[in-house]
Amino acid sequence: MKSFAKLQLVVIIFLIVLGGTSMAQDDDMMDEPIVAVQNVFWSDTDMVVEDAEAVLVRMHHGLSMTVETTGLEPGDAYTVWWVIFNNPEECSDGICNIEDVFLMEDGEFALTEDGMRQPNVAGREMTQVSSLRATGNIGYIDGTSVFRAHLPIGDTTDHVNFGPGLLDSMNTEVHLIIRTHGPIIPELLNEQLMTAWGGCPDPMDRSPCDDVQIAIFPPAMSP
Repeated sequence: MKSFAKLQLVVIIFLIVLGGTSMAQDDDMMDEPIVAVQNVFWSDTDMVVEDAEAVLVRMHHGLSMTVETTGLEPGDAYTVWWVIFNNPEECSDGICNIEDVFLMEDGEFALTEDGMRQPNVAGREMTQVSSLRATGNIGYIDGTSVFRAHLPIGDTTDHVNFGPGLLDSMNTEVHLIIRTHGPIIPELLNEQLMTAWGGCPDPMDRSPCDDVQIAIFPPAMSP
């Protein structure tokens, strides 16, 4: 009887260890990052940017991205922005785009009297969209550049245009927007690399600031 009881105890311990190992493996699988690679497109033509690539790594604690792109103006200042649609299922017509963020009239931005874009308040609330600065860099001499950034869930410490930040790293639709700020202005370089309108102070004439390239990452998992 003692031998049988001892055998039972050994089996129980083995099953506990095995079960713990299995759960640890399940946890490891849950923690494995999901990597997606997408083309980069010109914002004004929807044409693919040649020899450019965007990589998004989804982890349960946040997002990391790398964009290697071409066709930029050497020596110009650029920023990259996270546009996070936390509820992509609420996007208009099932497609997340600029109309969920700003009011549009005949394909153009609806502007306020001081030249500012009018927000789509209802669309932003439905989609829980957020725009945050990712990073900034200079166009290299050959027109290429590399941008890297990380965004933890709930982190709004960097420049936030609007929205609650990243709420769910797996079920969100992520747009990476590359903006130009024109040639470097030494006294404004920090603003050119850190803000959405740095180097473009005139609210009625925002040139040369503009969105020039975009990469889009659909949700990795269904809600």
